[in-house]
Amino acid sequence: MTEKPGTRDRKHVRDVARFDFEDDEVFRIAVEVAVLGDEIAEGVRADRPWAARQIGRSSLSVATNVGEAQGEHSPGDKARFYRYARRSATEAGATAAVLGERGWINPEQEARIRQVLVSVTGALTRRIIYFEGLARARKRGWLERKY
Repeated sequence: MTEKPGTRDRKHVRDVARFDFEDDEVFRIAVEVAVLGDEIAEGVRADRPWAARQIGRSSLSVATNVGEAQGEHSPGDKARFYRYARRSATEAGATAAVLGERGWINPEQEARIRQVLVSVTGALTRRIIYFEGLARARKRGWLERKY
């Protein structure tokens, strides 16, 4: 019997090598968004391939942009990637709303992805505000650079 991708225990993979972002709660929520978006895409792929691509891309982009933000050093760059992630989250939310309105996904799927998207959007907004403030403070010379 062949295992479906994503169903096996990945703990051993994470124990071998870890990225810093893997310990981040916002990244974990963003991964949940990507998984839910992919599940929705699988369900609508045959009838509506363009809608499947849209929800798949935007939901995956949330996680990848959070990861990229974690890899940046400067506060301004971190804020920029968190803004990209938030934009992707709102795009995925809008796409899920349209799919739900058209009846292309069931109400439970729509409710679940919306719940997770609202959660990650709030967390991303808080990070954007923090890092934009930090970048402004550094630019004005109010904080000493530590790099």
